[in-house]
Amino acid sequence: MASLPRIAAAVVIALLHACKVIEGDPDTSLQYDICNGDKSTTFAYNDSVEGLLQDIVDNTSNSGFYNYYTERKEFLTKTCFGHGACNGHLSHPDCHGCLSAAKQKILELCTLSVGAQVQLTDCRIRYEDCFFQEN
Repeated sequence: MASLPRIAAAVVIALLHACKVIEGDPDTSLQYDICNGDKSTTFAYNDSVEGLLQDIVDNTSNSGFYNYYTERKEFLTKTCFGHGACNGHLSHPDCHGCLSAAKQKILELCTLSVGAQVQLTDCRIRYEDCFFQEN
């Protein structure tokens, strides 16, 4: 008859293996996108947006609850505000990867928009030219 510690060890190993099996890449399927109809005509604001989006990608997974707010102001331009969030079950690298995909989608779908939001299944990015809070 197997001892209790051996059974417990076998159960723990099986659970750890099962968790690894169901672990996978983040789901980057597009759920929706919203692009502000107002377009920016300044290179400085567009550069500011690009930097803001990269800041969100780089820092969201390091913030508590994968919920990150930031703002960016370039010389003589409007300030842009941004928010990034990931599914709390994602690892740090998976959150970063999901937000990288969201950044690419937002730049592809909402070129030159002064504000936009992209929701993928496991993460989202939003930026605006005015302050906002997510609910």
